[in-house]
Amino acid sequence: MKNQKKKKKEEIMSKANNQMVTTKEGLNINIKQGNIEDATTNVVVNSVGTDLNLGAGAVSKALFTKAGNNLQDLLNTERQGKQVEDGSIFVY
Repeated sequence: MKNQKKKKKEEIMSKANNQMVTTKEGLNINIKQGNIEDATTNVVVNSVGTDLNLGAGAVSKALFTKAGNNLQDLLNTERQGKQVEDGSIFVY
């Protein structure tokens, strides 16, 4: 009985923590609240300073902790030979 109540409460909280926004172009964006380290997704958008250090900032640190050094290495490789300025975009 206790497990059923806990499961029901988790379902209610899950629904409350999820929102969907539709842009004027018709793109559906799901907004979820929770630990980013536990999320599964096709795309991650994250901002960092021009030094591209993933060890700075709460979201960057969480992603870096989960992904490991390989993520920072990929970003460093992608930036080679490119001028990094505010607003630069790197896609991997």
